[in-house]
Amino acid sequence: LLLSGLGQAALMFLPLNFAGAIFILFCNALAMSGFYVYSYSMLYETAEVSSLKVPKGLDGMFMSAYQFTYKLGTAVSMWLVGIFLTIYEYEASAEVFSEYTINGLRSMASWLPGLMLVLGVPFVFLYKLKSNRVEKLREVINRKEAGETVNKAEYADL
Repeated sequence: LLLSGLGQAALMFLPLNFAGAIFILFCNALAMSGFYVYSYSMLYETAEVSSLKVPKGLDGMFMSAYQFTYKLGTAVSMWLVGIFLTIYEYEASAEVFSEYTINGLRSMASWLPGLMLVLGVPFVFLYKLKSNRVEKLREVINRKEAGETVNKAEYADL
């Protein structure tokens, strides 16, 4: 995420041409792949911990809350794009754009999303379920599904 954010911000200084467009698409792909890999693995791991600590049937709540949050974030992002397009005086029918508009569009595609990506990095490090805890989680769940008695103290720190 950090590299993607820095790559996004670098577009502010790259020329606006085909190579610059390919670079920004590559940075976007990096960011999106990291987002989907980490967010879905975090979601399912959290749901597994929940299955040990709360009544059954709440796993679907995690997915629905995640999807709602994702859609809400997308809606807010599109709203902000509209606001920024207005601020930067973007006119779709214009044949020539002012320097102010071009710089604004460049900011929208470079340092603003880059900053958001960089701001998200600390949250990845705050996530408690590291590989050793996930292994412990899977072991406890497998034992529980096999019908063994599992002591709550074994998974209290997950």
